[in-house]
Amino acid sequence: MALREENIRLRKQLEELQGQVKLLTDRVGNLEIKVSAGGTPAGSGDAKKQAPPPKADDDDVDLFGSDEEEDEEAAKVHRCIGAYEI
Repeated sequence: MALREENIRLRKQLEELQGQVKLLTDRVGNLEIKVSAGGTPAGSGDAKKQAPPPKADDDDVDLFGSDEEEDEEAAKVHRCIGAYEI
């Protein structure tokens, strides 16, 4: 009797999952059609329009960090440690 109930429950879950997969497959297909037709998926075009253009001059980029940044970080760590010490 328990196996029959479990079988029924599993079949119901399987049907629900198959329905969800079908909905997602249709949704992805619609998005692919929009993109191939020159459109953009919802929300992706707005972010690109509002993004500032990249800088042409990146000489001021400090790849290894500066001593000031390390000192500030060390100070933060020490303050946090001091706050938790009894």
